[in-house]
Amino acid sequence: MIWELKNGYDLTLKDHAATIRRLENQVGKLAQFVCSRDNGELPSTTETNPRDLAHAITTRRGLNYKEPAYPKESETQVKSTPVSEQVNEEDRDKETARIKEKVRTYVPPVPFPGRLKKERERERRLHRASQLIR
Repeated sequence: MIWELKNGYDLTLKDHAATIRRLENQVGKLAQFVCSRDNGELPSTTETNPRDLAHAITTRRGLNYKEPAYPKESETQVKSTPVSEQVNEEDRDKETARIKEKVRTYVPPVPFPGRLKKERERERRLHRASQLIR
């Protein structure tokens, strides 16, 4: 039984030693990478896209994204028709008055309503007490 425990401890010790060696290798590689970096360059400098452009976009469902069809130049040209709009000043005044009526000023709520209730209750009690004393 003691030999089994010793063998178990030996195995875990070997596993720990192997893990420590792997960690030492990783730290060594990181140290080499940091030393090889240019001094004037920040570590967050981005690399340019090596593939230049994305040629296809796929959604989560696996569907390919198709670019929207752009209208031809002849369709985009809008026929300009002269529109004669003569708006009376009275109409404008009516519009602005109607808009101003709709806008109400914002009244923020009382931050601590319980405090005001206590003050009102206190004032009411003082008023009653003053009436009783008379």
